[in-house]
Amino acid sequence: MDFIYMLKKLIAYSGKEKWKIFVYSIMHIISIVATVAQPMVFAMIINTLQYQNNNMMEKVVFWLFIYVACFYVFEIFHRSARFIELYVAYDVKKRYVLKTYNLLQSLPLGWHNEHHSGNIVSRVNKASDALYCFGQSMYNYIMTIVNFVGSIIVLWFISPVVAIIAVFVGLILVFSTKRIYNLSVPEYRMLNEGFHKISATLQDGIGNITTIILLRLGKCIGYDLETKFKDNFIHLVNENKFTQIKCHVYSLLVMLLNVGLIFYYIYDKTKNGNIVMLGLVTAIFQYLSQLMEAFGFYVGDYEKVIHWRNDFDSVLSIIDLSNNIAYMETRQIPLKWNKLLIRTVDFSYDNSEIVLHNLQICLEKGKKIAFVGDSGSGKSTMLKIIRGIYDVPNCNVIVDDNYKYELKSLTNITTLIPQEPEIFDNTVLYNINMGIKSTDADIQRVLWQSAFDEVIEKLPKGVNSLINENGVNLSGGEKQRLALARGLFSVKDSSIVLFDEPTGSLDAATELKVYTRVFESLSDRCVISVLHRLHLLKLFDYIYVFHNGDIVEHGELDNLINNKGYFTYLWEKYMLEQSAM
Repeated sequence: MDFIYMLKKLIAYSGKEKWKIFVYSIMHIISIVATVAQPMVFAMIINTLQYQNNNMMEKVVFWLFIYVACFYVFEIFHRSARFIELYVAYDVKKRYVLKTYNLLQSLPLGWHNEHHSGNIVSRVNKASDALYCFGQSMYNYIMTIVNFVGSIIVLWFISPVVAIIAVFVGLILVFSTKRIYNLSVPEYRMLNEGFHKISATLQDGIGNITTIILLRLGKCIGYDLETKFKDNFIHLVNENKFTQIKCHVYSLLVMLLNVGLIFYYIYDKTKNGNIVMLGLVTAIFQYLSQLMEAFGFYVGDYEKVIHWRNDFDSVLSIIDLSNNIAYMETRQIPLKWNKLLIRTVDFSYDNSEIVLHNLQICLEKGKKIAFVGDSGSGKSTMLKIIRGIYDVPNCNVIVDDNYKYELKSLTNITTLIPQEPEIFDNTVLYNINMGIKSTDADIQRVLWQSAFDEVIEKLPKGVNSLINENGVNLSGGEKQRLALARGLFSVKDSSIVLFDEPTGSLDAATELKVYTRVFESLSDRCVISVLHRLHLLKLFDYIYVFHNGDIVEHGELDNLINNKGYFTYLWEKYMLEQSAM
């Protein structure tokens, strides 16, 4: 049952606030019992007027007092419960979003490459909204249950036949509605999938707006969006068709029930010569309305619960995948390591052609290591393997020539600073520390290391200056320096720092300055950098030369130049290009 399913999820994500769900549920029950009593109180007032007794006014005042008391009981308990209900719903949404984000950021990068971020964001937003909306609608569900039970009790007191027929018709209504729901739910799922695709296209169009404008592709994206909306519209039409049929069946049965049962009650009383109490006729009408509203909730509003469950389920594949990933406990490499030997690195993407062939890399603390080679030779892939982004079976790490560890034991001591700068729509300070507490000395240090201190001087509010989305008010080189500052801020606990050409957009002089400052500051760390500008190699202690997925040479700069091997070819080619500039 969809309601029970969503209730379990609400409780599961409420954490230590579970008791509050119980408290506000009890308060809602008390408040709704008060409203259920009001129609009967009103009926007693009408009956009192019909009898015309001597103490009529006293009884009328008494019942009016009860009516007002019911109102205040409802107001006190209802308003208090709604406040707690809203708080819990908000807290559940927060807890769900944070947990889902933690799951997403723990998934392998390969998974993210295969799934569009706009599609995923749309799913997470819909799922969190579903939990939030369900959580703050608990009053409606409790009201439906209490109204159902209360109305049956009162109707049974007035006329058992009326109560039995009303429940029987209500069950017919639920059964027929269930059949219609089975037809409409697949259409809603298809509609949802269509909206996820629209969200992905819209994010592409806005996220890559510079390319869209420069290449005048706005109409193409607009046409793509319009086409997706048109394709999705048929599912909306089909779902609405079933909804209208369902609502018509409900309205027809309710109308026939009201007319038929009130007529039956009046006919039954007059046939037996009994007085028809007008108050009870009024009560039958009102309690029939409450009872049918309870069944009507399933016909109408319960559709929202079904939608919310489908919205929530759209993220289950992510959660299931995260739960299925085997995070086996891995021995941690000791912090005081001196030498690491990474060996038997064979790697391919999705079981396709092998990209890296049985590589072996030796890392030493304090050493600065360069990876050089043509584009596509495997340098960046090797960095990502060391970082733990890609899993490599049968690969192991020998620590200080003695102890063997799994490759993923490197994850907690390694930081990779990527080539492409990702800039957040926030201040310079936030782009560096990402909201983590930091000292002014920490910020000034990484600004100096990345040479972004020169840019800060030009900004109106220094580190508190706002950077537009994607860093559009910074040049390419300035964005790289800012992203590099963030990377350097994050390497505090890393004894291995990986550079995937994070300075590729800088001019030669600035790039040399950055590497000199970084190496000076990280003298106790092992730094590995991918390089295409070979003039920087004089700063490095050791060089690995990649070619077609193999390490064809390795050694110090002078030795490699004199070996007359593949590196000599790369070196002479680079020097020739530089002299031609």
